[in-house]
Amino acid sequence: MININNFLSGHKVSNIEKNYFHDYTNNTLAVSNEIIKRFLEEFGGASFSGGLFRIHTKGSMYIWSQLIDEFFPSYNKQYFLFGYDWMGRHYGISKNPFNEKVYMFDDSTNEVYELEQSMESFFNEDLVDYCDDTLNTSTFSLLENKDLTADKCYSFKVPLFLGGTDTIDNYSLIDMMVSWELNYQIVNKIKDFKDGQLINKVKFNSEKTLTNYPLN
Repeated sequence: MININNFLSGHKVSNIEKNYFHDYTNNTLAVSNEIIKRFLEEFGGASFSGGLFRIHTKGSMYIWSQLIDEFFPSYNKQYFLFGYDWMGRHYGISKNPFNEKVYMFDDSTNEVYELEQSMESFFNEDLVDYCDDTLNTSTFSLLENKDLTADKCYSFKVPLFLGGTDTIDNYSLIDMMVSWELNYQIVNKIKDFKDGQLINKVKFNSEKTLTNYPLN
């Protein structure tokens, strides 16, 4: 079991939702990584500092792994998810025991960031000493609703990959799965666009292409 005492001393549990995608829990009983398995058993469903950072349940880890594999196919099955932040960005560790790193999957930028460090260092250093740089706590503190439920996040009204700005007026409280679905559809529509090509309308396709999992 990893030691995250430094993180726990700076971030208090504000809520615990162990039923988030509970119906899918049995799909992850055979998690091969003992660190992740024990971590989710102890902290799964916990929300820290009003939703600033949240820990996956076994069920939500399973569901979101499927979604992220589709959004970022080049990372398919290369990681174990463990948490997500108030912006709906998901975090996982590499399955490669000889290449210790933390992945951050960001639908708003359509990018995956790789942090060359252990999961323990991520919690006790990045989320403590460099918390504002990592989680943009200065912006989070300005939001009206700072007690997020497990399925909600603050998403950009105009995604950063479309030129949206990282300003308080560009954030909107939304169902996290809807946010990822919208960005997934936009990314797939514009992937063949030429530089400078304009978009004058965005229409949500209710027959989703990301997955057939129900919006929660």
